[in-house]
Amino acid sequence: MSKKQFRWLCLLFIGIVACNLLLAEWKGSIPYEVIDGGGRLQACLPKCTFWFFFFMGMICIVNSIVGLIALLFFKRWGRYCLLVATMIGIVSTPLFAWSVYTGWQQAASEVEIMLQGILLYVCFSKAGQELWS
Repeated sequence: MSKKQFRWLCLLFIGIVACNLLLAEWKGSIPYEVIDGGGRLQACLPKCTFWFFFFMGMICIVNSIVGLIALLFFKRWGRYCLLVATMIGIVSTPLFAWSVYTGWQQAASEVEIMLQGILLYVCFSKAGQELWS
C-alpha cells in the first residue's frame, strides 16, 4: 500500500466518524419515549460509574485523535495510540447501558468499525511495513 492510499484511507475513516457523529444527533425516527427511557436508565447509575466512563471516554477520544493525526504523518507511535483507543472501546462497550440507533447510525457505525479494523491491519501487517520506514 502506498503512502497516498494510506492517507486516503485515514481521511475516509475520519469522514465516516464525522458522519457517524452527525447521525448520532439525528433521532427523528426514534420515539421520544424510547430516548427518554434510555436517559432515565443511565441517570440511575452510580456517580462513580459516570466518572469512570467519562475518563475512559476521554482517554479513548484523545488517543483516537492523536493516533489518527500521527498516522497521517506516518509516525510509528500513532498506530499504538489507535490500538489503545480500540482496545478501550472493546473492553468498555459491554459496561454501557442499552442504546438505540437508527438504521443510518448503525450502518455508519458498521462502516466505521470495518475501516478501523482495516487501518489497524495495515498498520501492523507486513503489507504496511514500508509505510513506517
